[in-house]
Amino acid sequence: MPGKLSGELSVLEDCDAFASLVYNFSKEKILLTGVTQNNDPNDYFELFSNSNAQKINITNILPENTANYTVFAIENYLDWKKSYKTGSLLRRNLIEQVVS
Repeated sequence: MPGKLSGELSVLEDCDAFASLVYNFSKEKILLTGVTQNNDPNDYFELFSNSNAQKINITNILPENTANYTVFAIENYLDWKKSYKTGSLLRRNLIEQVVS
């Protein structure tokens, strides 16, 4: 079916959310940032809805020729884990699909 997400993106197929992506680039690097508005309280995005932006220092230790990397910054892991464990089964299943 045209327009149907597949592979790693299939987890996003039924999400009731809106996301915008902002990119900035130069000869040396590309920076991708964005904002997501979630409309479903059981969606896995909700686990991050009260999170604050975190300072990322990994760029200080990565080699200059690093092609790409992904960072998930969680302000307080114990609180996040508690929210994850008490969340809906649907949310936990979605997260397991994303991280596996």
